[in-house]
Amino acid sequence: MNKTISTTLLLLALVFARPALSQSVPSLSKNWKGVSTGTSVGVTIGHNPNNPSSPDKGKQGDEFNVFTVPGSLEIIEQKGRHLDLMYRSAYGQTRYIGTISADGKLIQLASFHSSAIFNIEGDRMFGCGESRGSNGSFEHWAGNYSAWCSEFVAEQ
Repeated sequence: MNKTISTTLLLLALVFARPALSQSVPSLSKNWKGVSTGTSVGVTIGHNPNNPSSPDKGKQGDEFNVFTVPGSLEIIEQKGRHLDLMYRSAYGQTRYIGTISADGKLIQLASFHSSAIFNIEGDRMFGCGESRGSNGSFEHWAGNYSAWCSEFVAEQ
C-alpha cells in the first residue's frame, strides 16, 4: 500500500511540475529606452537632477524633492534567467544585476544602493523600486532615500 501511495504521489508531482518546467524564460532585447520618475528625501543617486554633483547643480540637504529623468537600460549579458544590466541617464550610470522569475513575467533588480521589481510584457518593462544614500557614509544612507518607478520600451 505504501508503495502505491508513493508511486501515485510521484506521478502527481511529475504531472504538476511539467508545466512549471516547460515555461520559457524570455530572451530580452539588448536596449531599452524609457523614463524614471521619483520622490526623494535628499538625493540618493546621481540620476536625481537635484543631486548637488549633477550638471544642473541641484538642491542639497534633506529636502523633499521630485524628479523625472529619461534613460536607457542595456542588457549587457543574459544567461537564462540571470542578467547583467546598465542603466544610463544624462546624470550617470548604474550597474544592476537581475533575476527573471520562473514564469518569465518579473525581474528582481539590485544595485549597490537600489532594488526594484519590474514586470515584463512583450516589448515593455516597467516597475518600481527604492534607493538609499549612496556616497558611502552611514549618515547619507540613513538620511537620503527615494521611491521611484520606471517604464521602458524595447528598441527595435
